[in-house]
Formats: sequence, structure tokens, C-alpha cells
Amino acid sequence: MTCPDCKRIGNITVGGIIGDVAPSFRSDVGRLCPHCGSDDIRLWDMRTCPRCHGTMGETGDQEFWT
Repeated sequence: MTCPDCKRIGNITVGGIIGDVAPSFRSDVGRLCPHCGSDDIRLWDMRTCPRCHGTMGETGDQEFWT
């Protein structure tokens, strides 16, 4: 997910074991940004930098993008 308020990318859990037990975890509805607590989170397109809106490319490391 991406947050337009703090302009950061973050992970939220959707589905899985928690999703089977707690239906509220099946989507990003009602979720908060893990960095700033904003409720204005959006699905990240995995290409656009939330800060500069430039194109990002995969570096080969699954945790870091440039």
C-alpha cells in the first residue's frame, strides 16, 4: 500500500490465516497506514514512487526499490 499523507510504501496483511478468522482482514478497507496512522491508504501500483511520482525499477532485492 501507499499513503499519500506520509508518502511512504508499507505492507498490510490481506487474507491468509488471519483473513479466514477475521473477515475485516480480507481487504484494505478500514485499515491504517502503519507509518502515520492515516486512513487514506491506497493500493500501490509497484512502479510509481509515492514521494516524487517517478518510475521505480526492481533492483533484484525484494525489500528495496530505487
